[in-house]
Amino acid sequence: MFAKTILSVLSLGLIVVGLLYFFNTGEYFIFAIGMAAYFLVTISGSICKRMNK
Repeated sequence: MFAKTILSVLSLGLIVVGLLYFFNTGEYFIFAIGMAAYFLVTISGSICKRMNK
């Protein structure tokens, strides 16, 4: 649970940095990586529950 929270906060930080970078340069690659990482962290709990059944 604690590791999931740490990964979630790091992904959120990556999203913020990506947004700032997007506003400066117009490239959204870092923002997209942050969004994908946050999505994977949020669905990882349900994936693990289904694998354990």
